[in-house]
Amino acid sequence: MLQKGPLTYLFGHNKLKLLKFFFYNPERSVSFRELARRTKISQKKLEEELKEAKKHEVVLETRDEETFYYALNRDIPVFESLESIIFELGEPFFNEMAQKVERVGDVKAVILQGVFVERPEDRIDMCLIGDDLDKKKLTAFVRTVEAEIGTELKYTVMATDEFTYRREMFDRFVWNLIENGQKRVLFDKVGIHDDKKA
Repeated sequence: MLQKGPLTYLFGHNKLKLLKFFFYNPERSVSFRELARRTKISQKKLEEELKEAKKHEVVLETRDEETFYYALNRDIPVFESLESIIFELGEPFFNEMAQKVERVGDVKAVILQGVFVERPEDRIDMCLIGDDLDKKKLTAFVRTVEAEIGTELKYTVMATDEFTYRREMFDRFVWNLIENGQKRVLFDKVGIHDDKKA
């Protein structure tokens, strides 16, 4: 999944993924290996990005025996300004996300909230409703999205019958999702938009 848009143009794809990871984890020091795994940036490219980030004092490097650790320099003058724009997710990102999630199986709907709408305090970030889902493809999809947005996803998966039953029984969890005014419905084949209470 390759993000497109002004931010990618300004920062570059790998730099944007790296910055998002650090800004989502501003107090963490992470090893090179974990950074490569979490961002899905190749080792060579990651080395280049970290070299530049250290040069401009965006990232700080420490060493513990044989392992190097990296952390965001929260004292940089533009910290707050960068933070306010770095999490912007444009329409191309969501369009590509919708295309890729359909390859996971018979997906009926995807409801996004949490980190996708700048509400990290939400209970979950994504609810995926569908049947006959390929677990390996689902895991790969989630890991790819996590690498793009810079943080781990809190998500849940429901079969269509389960979602329908819980909606009809006015299950609190399901209705909180439906009635969340700040949610984003990636696509909808179960009538979420048609619900009178939504």
